[in-house]
Parts: sequence; C-alpha cells; structure tokens
Amino acid sequence: QSVDLLVLDDLGSCAHSDYVTDKLFEVVDARYRCAKPLIVTTNIKSREMAEAPLPMRRIYDRIGERCRAVAVDGASRRANSSQPA
Repeated sequence: QSVDLLVLDDLGSCAHSDYVTDKLFEVVDARYRCAKPLIVTTNIKSREMAEAPLPMRRIYDRIGERCRAVAVDGASRRANSSQPA
C-alpha cells in the first residue's frame, strides 16, 4: 500500500475468495484515499464490472474513479506466438 506506484496485473483473471476480495479492497481503497498511482490491467469488460458481485463492484468503482481506461484491442500475442516473449 505504501509503494510509489502499484501495478495490478490481470485483475479478475481468477476466482477470488472472500479473504482475497477483502485484501484487494483494502489495498485499492488505501490507494484511492491517498490518491496514489495505480495501474490495472484486465480483460474484464465494463458491462461485466457493472454486473459483478457487490464486493468486486466496490473495488471496480474505486479503480474507475481514479484510473483512466485505455482500451488495447487486437489479436492476442500469446495465442500467435511460438516463442516466449
């Protein structure tokens, strides 16, 4: 929570237990309240965020208020690559 810049990579890519969701909320909320920089990557669409269970919607709302969305469209580099990046 105290680092200058926090990167959450691939948010929502796995199922979250109540414990993980609670801890994720604590981290995101602390960054939100302190207005510290946060970069989040995710494959989750805006509609899916709006329909998520309440605990995750609270997290997505805070991220949405502090972060600017940047859509990166295109073919998957993982699916088209035979070589590791």
